[in-house]
Amino acid sequence: MDTKNFENECHALLYLSRGNLFAFNFIYKKYCDIVYANICKYVKNEIFAEDILQEVFLALWENRIKIKTDISVAGWLFRVSYNKSIAVLKKQLKEQIYAAETQNISDRHFLILDNKEIEYQNKVSILEEAVNCLPAQKQKVYRLNKFDNMKPEEISEELGLTVISVKDYIKQSSKQVKQYVQLKYPTLIFVLFVLISHLLTLTFLLG
Repeated sequence: MDTKNFENECHALLYLSRGNLFAFNFIYKKYCDIVYANICKYVKNEIFAEDILQEVFLALWENRIKIKTDISVAGWLFRVSYNKSIAVLKKQLKEQIYAAETQNISDRHFLILDNKEIEYQNKVSILEEAVNCLPAQKQKVYRLNKFDNMKPEEISEELGLTVISVKDYIKQSSKQVKQYVQLKYPTLIFVLFVLISHLLTLTFLLG
């Protein structure tokens, strides 16, 4: 069997779970370019981006048994690539801040991260701050929906809740997050929802 013999993605995922390399190559060829493009939106260094791309597909191979054949592998690859990209950015930032402090350098313009990346991290921090104020169960549902791009049906299965409850939690949580930012950061409410939309962008790109 070669990559041309798979009927569809679900068929390839089934064989991938059995350790079939042709199935892995089928998924890799289908998504490697768009996953790489997504990584490059966060990580501007091509070498780092290529390393992350390999880590993402290594994670796919290592988790092949856990991945369900009825879910979107594109969404899974996006979540992993996003998380790994943000981890690299945070590591770079910490390393540069440490280096600056060690050398007693007050001018932070020597940081590798450019202003847009730092600004993005600040927005993420504000969103995290608002989400952390949600009750535990609502917080889980909100994160899975907004950060991990999981559908209500998937969240329902993941947390053992009804789909109606999940949708209700998402609606309530979105309202509470908006109210929190409006009260504490009134000038940033528009920025917040631009950020949330950004987190969901790949859902449309890969859908």
